[in-house]
Amino acid sequence: PSIAQVVDKVYEAFLKGGRLIYMGAGTSGRIGILDAVECPPTYGVDYNMVMCLMAGGEKTFFKAGEGAEDSFEQAKIDLQNAALTPNDVVIGIAASGRTPYVIGGVEYAKEVGAKTACITTCKGSILASIVDYPVEAITGAEVINGSTRMKSGTAQKLICNMISTATFIKMGKVYENMMIDVQATNEKLVARSHSIICELTGYSKEEAIEKLAHFKTIKKVLINYYSIVIFSLFSHTTFQFSSSKRIPGMVTFSAILSEMFSTLISKLLAAPWANTDFTVKYSDNVNVGTATVTITGQGNYTGSMNKTFTISAKK
Repeated sequence: PSIAQVVDKVYEAFLKGGRLIYMGAGTSGRIGILDAVECPPTYGVDYNMVMCLMAGGEKTFFKAGEGAEDSFEQAKIDLQNAALTPNDVVIGIAASGRTPYVIGGVEYAKEVGAKTACITTCKGSILASIVDYPVEAITGAEVINGSTRMKSGTAQKLICNMISTATFIKMGKVYENMMIDVQATNEKLVARSHSIICELTGYSKEEAIEKLAHFKTIKKVLINYYSIVIFSLFSHTTFQFSSSKRIPGMVTFSAILSEMFSTLISKLLAAPWANTDFTVKYSDNVNVGTATVTITGQGNYTGSMNKTFTISAKK
């Protein structure tokens, strides 16, 4: 439940234009970096959307600088340089839960009004006591006593994976179990993109190559494909209903039908981006017993993606 709460808060932050900012020192910092740098190529997001601040800066990515973790003040400076806002979420990663750099960062984040969380493998730590959403994964003593790059580091990496993966699934970056916003920046990823399109649409390899070249991203190919499916399903459909109280019944019926279309679109696309890429509107004329439902596709993927249906009440 604690990880799910963090996911929800990161998701809310992203919707507001905020960021996920990991903070750590040593192994914990490098784990945050591993997760952050993989998000842009995997999910097609900006490199600033998920980032990690590490005690000692970039030079400690490759060479240990253990003393850097002792500075409370440097964490505040690093977050100020990153222009921390209340819309961001700061997650402190620390095996012991008492690293000064991480605690200093979390305390400053709380001053700014940002949501805070932590990933620690020590129960009842100072860090867990001061964040909004603590995640404590108690891994026990290391095989080599005190070497937290082992069990502790593995657990921290798994939790980072869970947070970023679940959040981006909620953001609509995954369809079924496929990366539909993957950045096709090399031959392997181009081939994977074609394979995803073929599997999800039934297109041939040649058609997938053509569609990706035209629409540029897998997601836009899918939106184009499913909009065609949706509109073709109802291209010749007439809806009728009867009611002893025809005029008020029409208002209720048209509202229900509008909701039905929304639900149907969501089911057909089965993805979080269904409701953001399509809108369903209805209007009614109670004097003549008709209602109109309009499906509008948001985005210039198929030219005009607008379909209107008129519903007539039986006399």
